[in-house]
Amino acid sequence: PPLCAVILYSISRMSSLAGLDIRICFKLSLFGMLLLSTGIFWWWTRNGLLAVLFELSLVLSSTVLGYTDIHMTPTFLLSLWALQKKRWLLFTLLYGVTCLIKWQPIIIAPVILLHILGIHRWRDWQSIDYKGIGFRVVFPALAGFLLVLFFFRWGVVYAFLNAIREPVFSGNALNLNWLVT
Repeated sequence: PPLCAVILYSISRMSSLAGLDIRICFKLSLFGMLLLSTGIFWWWTRNGLLAVLFELSLVLSSTVLGYTDIHMTPTFLLSLWALQKKRWLLFTLLYGVTCLIKWQPIIIAPVILLHILGIHRWRDWQSIDYKGIGFRVVFPALAGFLLVLFFFRWGVVYAFLNAIREPVFSGNALNLNWLVT
């Protein structure tokens, strides 16, 4: 996704400007995002024990192993908070940014859609406010997508198509293998 490349490029530039090894800057960015994510999680839940467990559950994959998933975690957490508070524009913006850092949050989009539509039972389909949802979520998402196309051109579309066409289980893929696991 394009914002992952932007983040890695920014880390590279900061490394050059600071005169530090790029690996150190990369690890510092991971650690910083881990701390920011933990802070957001604590702010949202106000539960210190859960925040500590949250951080401990992510420290290995992020800071130790160097997985870039932690770069999307702050915006993902904030998007879920905005969704909970029904702040639709903020949710759409943050979820869009999250998906432009890593494709994998798209996997839960159907569940998020059911939440936005307010569907708890089959008969709820009849009372959906399509117009309101269009203005609150769909149009801002479409505007964001057009903005991304303006800056990144069709490369973002090709990257997405490559992610959904990946034939094997991969950390860069967005395919059925992710749903099965």
